Amino acid sequence: MLRVLFVLFLFVSVNLSAQVNEHGGAKFAVAYNSLDFFARIYCVPPNSKKLVVHPYLGFGINRTVFQQRFFPEVGGQLSYSINKQGFIRIIPYAQVSFMRLKLTNENAHYWENNELGMRIEFHKNHDYGLQIGYMNSFEFWSENHQLNHASYYGFTGGVYFKI
Repeated sequence: MLRVLFVLFLFVSVNLSAQVNEHGGAKFAVAYNSLDFFARIYCVPPNSKKLVVHPYLGFGINRTVFQQRFFPEVGGQLSYSINKQGFIRIIPYAQVSFMRLKLTNENAHYWENNELGMRIEFHKNHDYGLQIGYMNSFEFWSENHQLNHASYYGFTGGVYFKI
């Protein structure tokens, strides 16, 4: 079942990415942080403003595909375009995301990630880009009816493309 979801996710992401232009659409990204590699689909609103919000959905590739545990992610990215024209666009961003990993019927882990970073887009139509950031992650889980938590810090990186 998880393999079918993965193939469907890739099919939908490629079809949505084909509709991307400066008037809005979607983009597909692969990102890495200390928790997993993530496949994401971002909603790209029309770029009429310098300050833009990009909501996204994704899943952890390693845990979902290879470990057979669905690891969904939902989040949003707030970005500010410093230069709107040219071959290279430099964009600082702030991002927040929420994840859930069900380990057993009684045990699930939850994460809240906060990230600050820089995104660089290339090409005249900004068809592909790189991003790197600094992440602060908070993990919550319940064990023996007691809430536990932990904090993580680290770097993230990713690539994305518009087809």
